[in-house]
Amino acid sequence: MTSADHRAMRSYRNESDADILGRLEYLGLDDMSCAALRRVAPLLTAAIPGILDRFYDHNRRFAEIAPMLRGDGKVEMLKRAQVGHWQRMLSGNYDAGYQQAVDG
Repeated sequence: MTSADHRAMRSYRNESDADILGRLEYLGLDDMSCAALRRVAPLLTAAIPGILDRFYDHNRRFAEIAPMLRGDGKVEMLKRAQVGHWQRMLSGNYDAGYQQAVDG
């Protein structure tokens, strides 16, 4: 593990310790897992837009879901939100900024 990985893990232990550490435990993410996510993030992040295109194209074919995806820029807004979510998840940095983003 690099010194950057250790610094990242120490940053989790700030003001939201219990929330962040509890979430990491729930997800089964330890120091090594977070470091692995950071290593593969560029590859996975590059694939996200295409995956989301296929996901929303698929969902538009279902009568129950299609109406929820109509409207001015609705799917593009959802895609942007998903890209942001997955970039945060793949960053391996689950600090107070991450906690704030997921809590909304």
